[in-house]
Amino acid sequence: MKYLFLIPLFSCLLLSSCHQDSSLNHSQEAYSEVQDSDLSATTRNNQSTKPIKVFKTRKAITIDGQEKDWKRAPKRKMRLEIDLGFELDNKSDLSSYFKMLWDDENLYVFASISDDEINTSASNIFEKDGFEIYLDGNNSKTPADYNVPSFPPAAYGNNTDFFRYIPGETQAQGAWGIINTSTFESAIILTEDGYSVETRIPFSAFPDFSAEAGTLFGVEFQVNDNDDNVRQQILKWWSDSDFSFLDPSLFGTAVLFE
Repeated sequence: MKYLFLIPLFSCLLLSSCHQDSSLNHSQEAYSEVQDSDLSATTRNNQSTKPIKVFKTRKAITIDGQEKDWKRAPKRKMRLEIDLGFELDNKSDLSSYFKMLWDDENLYVFASISDDEINTSASNIFEKDGFEIYLDGNNSKTPADYNVPSFPPAAYGNNTDFFRYIPGETQAQGAWGIINTSTFESAIILTEDGYSVETRIPFSAFPDFSAEAGTLFGVEFQVNDNDDNVRQQILKWWSDSDFSFLDPSLFGTAVLFE
């Protein structure tokens, strides 16, 4: 019964927020998805809950969108398809994998996305083709209160945010503006079968993200695929829910490994 109150709550919040800075417009649009969705679907997948290891690199990573510095880093495939009413034609329609490394100052992420139709013309940023990285710097796993929406989500606190990497752009875009992305270094390049993303994320951008072996942090990855000017597919790594943008408790867990 508690979900019956969501529609008037969200409607009031959106009306009261119409005069906010335009940089929040895409976040307000993202919240509108909740009104038409089943909130009971906030579930995790059936993967092992054991944290994945992020290995330390002794070699400087050149941020150029190429995979040459990543040959020995474990590859992790994006396997979870969120049902938006469309079916994937094949792997060239949409498939992806990612890799992570770290050093004393930075977290590094590389992602390869196969997508036979790159489309970034949608007015809503979350409907454009793009790759998203979700990070919870102190692994709080704070669950969202879906009855009390806010901008940004209260569950994200001050140590959690997610970042969008859009083909054709040169820098990460912080979705909620909690974490300053001005110190990030990114390369987003087109490839023969889609695009790749390589990014350097300083630990110092987070209030509480310890750059030492054994540190646990929350993480999720998502790929949005827009075909025919509508978002048709979403791939994710950890959760089979589309509500990671609200709920850090849906993130997976990683550990910095020496």
